[in-house]
Amino acid sequence: MRARLLAGVLAGGMTALACSRGDPGAASSGTRASDAGAPEAKAAPGERFVEVDLTDQRLRAFEGKRIALDVRVSTGPGDMTPTGVFRIWKKHVAKDMKVELKILEKVYYVPNVPYVMYYFNEEIPRTRGFAIHGAYWHKDYGNPVSHGCVNMAIEDAKKLFYWTSPGLRGADHAVESEDNPGTRLVVYGDAPKGGAP
Repeated sequence: MRARLLAGVLAGGMTALACSRGDPGAASSGTRASDAGAPEAKAAPGERFVEVDLTDQRLRAFEGKRIALDVRVSTGPGDMTPTGVFRIWKKHVAKDMKVELKILEKVYYVPNVPYVMYYFNEEIPRTRGFAIHGAYWHKDYGNPVSHGCVNMAIEDAKKLFYWTSPGLRGADHAVESEDNPGTRLVVYGDAPKGGAP
């Protein structure tokens, strides 16, 4: 299995409906990037990082080698959710999301999306709006039905939101800074095709 890294939802006002789903403790048949020896997945002792396995539609949060959270998610089908090594850079307790899918000639608007964690890297800039977030409009976790984001069950998204950095600086949001960097995110694998309308 080749390790592909993921980057997920539209940020900064324009956010895609891509969600991860949660099912704590369910077994996974896939190979984690850290198991596969991907250098990006190597962690310092006690370092917190998150992996999203597109093939198995799972999100795992690690503190060093200890798994803190292991849940089913819903990503985009095929290559709609980018792979790679990212950093969570901005978080909102709730955010209105809007995305234009020009290919499908559709605009999606979803108010009050819970526990939004935007991520980026050098290839996927902040302006693309990929995120991990809770989803109240479906419960189809384990299947790729989002439009690129990583959808999670709301309770799982809440746990991840408060576990990751940057830590909240205000009542309802956080932005990375030199002294408050974002948690590392590794997205890899091959999402099944089909899914999102």
